[in-house]
Amino acid sequence: MNNINGNIELLRYLFTIAVAVMHVWYVFYGSTYFMEGAYLAVDFFFVLSGFYLAKKISSTHESAWRYTISRYAKIAFVYISAIVVDCILSSNSVVDFSRTTLRAIPDMLALQSSGFFYPTINVIVWYISAMLIVGFFIVTLINLNEKFFKSMLAPLFIIAGYSIVYYYFGCLDVTTNHTGYMFPISLFRALSGMCLGYVVKCICDKIECIKDNITVVGKFAIYCGLIVSILLMFYAFIHSHSSCSFMFLLGIPIVIIFCNMQNMSKLAIAIGGGQKLSMLFGRQFSLVMYCYSIILFDIMQRIIPIYIMGRYTYTAIYLVFLTLGSWGVSQLANVVNKRLLKL
Repeated sequence: MNNINGNIELLRYLFTIAVAVMHVWYVFYGSTYFMEGAYLAVDFFFVLSGFYLAKKISSTHESAWRYTISRYAKIAFVYISAIVVDCILSSNSVVDFSRTTLRAIPDMLALQSSGFFYPTINVIVWYISAMLIVGFFIVTLINLNEKFFKSMLAPLFIIAGYSIVYYYFGCLDVTTNHTGYMFPISLFRALSGMCLGYVVKCICDKIECIKDNITVVGKFAIYCGLIVSILLMFYAFIHSHSSCSFMFLLGIPIVIIFCNMQNMSKLAIAIGGGQKLSMLFGRQFSLVMYCYSIILFDIMQRIIPIYIMGRYTYTAIYLVFLTLGSWGVSQLANVVNKRLLKL
């Protein structure tokens, strides 16, 4: 827990809550209201995944298969259990459950974003599938020639990937096109975001080398950049068009870089608050909250009908229910993972 960046963890929690509320409002209310751009939080997760991928590969030099398997193993219990629970809730009988579970096997193997399988259950976890597939691809390229990937391929993938998404759809709120998952636009979105995260890690390494030489004026400029980035990202959250997506993408690297500047992060967003949350809820809390958001809302609806109170009151109760439910599942996941490690 000592290596946890509290600022990053708090941002992860906040963006996870934003995605959860957005999905609930869109699926069950037909609109997202003031959170039209909350889908951009997923792009923050992609950039963050690329950042940590670069951080791990630079120190371990793992093979692509080893990296992907270890990454999947860490999230397997939460990921697979969410799909299984969703299969149970959507089935009317044992036979129906068996059929639904068999159809969901590609989902459990995180293949639904590959372009060959259409997700059958819990479609919001497409992000994890795209992250694992693209992570395997990036690690392979890094192991082949890291210098060429850093100087040529990563910038090219960032520009080309986002350009393809915008050319076809005009925004980032897409995972597929009209013909289905045989054109996996989610992979372009993941590739661009994770390569951007890799570049951010390289920038952080450069800054780390010169951090002691940063002047007062330089620190002031960095703080101003952070404030502007946060304002732009907030504006992008409440609007939904292409220019807002670009503003959000520009803000993500600045925020992550600032949160990783050890000599300045004490005055950053969370001031260690995210680290305390991680110690309280566990490292997989945000993952559980993401995977179980729709599931827990479905369970809550069966207990408290959605029509008996207003949108915001119901959402507030849902967030409390989501927090408590996610904490319970994350604690169970921690126990299971510890048992598996002993084996």
